Amino acid sequence: MKIFIIDNEVARQRNLRAILQSLGYKSGEVESSDDPALGISELKKRQYGALFVYLEMPKMNALDLARTVRSSSRLKQLPIVVYSADVSKDNVMSAVEAGANGFLGYPFSVSDVESALRHATKNAAANQK
Repeated sequence: MKIFIIDNEVARQRNLRAILQSLGYKSGEVESSDDPALGISELKKRQYGALFVYLEMPKMNALDLARTVRSSSRLKQLPIVVYSADVSKDNVMSAVEAGANGFLGYPFSVSDVESALRHATKNAAANQK
């Protein structure tokens, strides 16, 4: 399963990529973009099994990005995990309402990422039924 990361900060991308690789994902199975619009374009070109997106980005936040993904017939079932250092109830609820399948507090551990990915893919699969 290929995973895509959209985050305006390269250091967070590298951190998440390293965690995913420690979970067994090969470097070619994890791709990323620091630009949400380019990321959405890439998502439409290839098949991905999950999307991780940082909540607070300057060009387009994760909520708008999730809504855009959900409006695409090709991408509407893609599991989305939003992550942020601000894990307030409002942020979590807003992410879910925008179409996210999971929310992850940053910084995170390997087990946090593994659990969030498992939950998001299971949640997305349940929504397909």
